[in-house]
Amino acid sequence: MFIYPTAVSTEKEILIPRGSYLSVGSIGDQPTLVQIGLQTPTGVVELLSRAQTFGPYANDRVATIYNRGATVEYDVGAQPTLRAFPALVLGSLTPVSIVQAAATFTTLTYDDDAGNVKLVSAGVHGLTNTVSQGSDLFITWTGGTAATGFYELLDADTATDEVTIDLPYIDATVTITIAAPGVVTWTSHGLSVNDTIRFTTTGALPTGLAINTTYYVKEVLSANTFTVSASAGGAAITTSGTQSGTQTALVWYGVPVVTLANSAVTLGSVTVPGWAMGVGGGMEIDALLTLTNSATAKNLGMSYGGSAVLTVSAANNASACVQKLMCNRGNNQIITNSVNMVGHGLSVVDNTLITVDATVDQTFAITAQPAAANNVVKLEAFKIHITF
Repeated sequence: MFIYPTAVSTEKEILIPRGSYLSVGSIGDQPTLVQIGLQTPTGVVELLSRAQTFGPYANDRVATIYNRGATVEYDVGAQPTLRAFPALVLGSLTPVSIVQAAATFTTLTYDDDAGNVKLVSAGVHGLTNTVSQGSDLFITWTGGTAATGFYELLDADTATDEVTIDLPYIDATVTITIAAPGVVTWTSHGLSVNDTIRFTTTGALPTGLAINTTYYVKEVLSANTFTVSASAGGAAITTSGTQSGTQTALVWYGVPVVTLANSAVTLGSVTVPGWAMGVGGGMEIDALLTLTNSATAKNLGMSYGGSAVLTVSAANNASACVQKLMCNRGNNQIITNSVNMVGHGLSVVDNTLITVDATVDQTFAITAQPAAANNVVKLEAFKIHITF
């Protein structure tokens, strides 16, 4: 049943019999309020273009729906449905690919390669440009300003221990005053407060500063000058003594760690809002992946609320078109076809029952785990259709 928008706010009372549920869906620019029984105003639930189910209750209850110009659909019963409530569509059409280096590609430092960061390892990476160039490495950064995530691989050096990634290498010759605080002059530095930098020198730095030490931008004085501190938000450093040689400052991204072969990486994830999938509702997932066609396993996974809904190993396959269907039984029970099935249809394998509370926000994630270096898994696109 519907409550349609009007020029003025409307109020409707609905009886919820003992043991029954009430489902309410609201679509519009203004929130719809739902109050059950004698709840205090703080117990009023606000719905804005979403749906929610209430109950069951041990005794009859009266629910009041306060409509402020939205289109509201509601249903009462042992398993109420909102079939006209529009499906929620989540996902991404932006491709993302992962390639992983060999287990020997560790203990990384970085240098400059034509203005981009070049990662240098103590061991070989096992990557070739023919296969991996243009795909992404997943890099974890600590102690600097770089964000952990995907970085396009621009070049896998033939020396086998270097890779260049799509991250600008930023350094410049600077001058530093002897003062309280010391002021760094870096023409058009483009830095912000708490950005991290390091200094090098051909001679000696002023007292108070040291090489191979991370400093934080304390205050941006102008487009060309700033002060630094030893910690984020710390006191500006006073420089003293004498200095010599040429001083250079480098934007310090932190310590990099490249995710190595046989480690799972999340290629895509979305938050599924609580109550997006009501009791009796469902979730359909469609995803297309392309793979390096080799005998080495490429492990693919999907999870909802941390529970696996897909676990397959693909070898000698060039692609995977994955379709999964989940149905909400209620009482935190979500049922789906077996985790080693990529589609629907008859099977001798049992369906899978996972325990996930669909009434609260949950993460849906797609992962890939190439078992060997130089194997690529690309998530071309994925969509999730959720019906209440």
